[in-house]
Amino acid sequence: MNGDWLIRRLPSWAREHAQLCAWIHFLSGVWLLALSAILLGYQRGGWWPAVLTPVALIHFWRMFALQRYAGSTHRLGSERS
Repeated sequence: MNGDWLIRRLPSWAREHAQLCAWIHFLSGVWLLALSAILLGYQRGGWWPAVLTPVALIHFWRMFALQRYAGSTHRLGSERS
């Protein structure tokens, strides 16, 4: 599984600005993990940490796919010039 199907499902602006979207996914994943840790620490979260942690992992997975896509398009663009 190389994540190409994931890239094809993204909007065109996300593919055009892959590095920016990768950073946004990274920051939102970190925020979700931090929020899960805070909720667990105060023992007020209930089931929310169990829900937020897989969502954070999805954000990190999409970040990784976007970085691979941005790297491959950057290499292709540099070969043409």
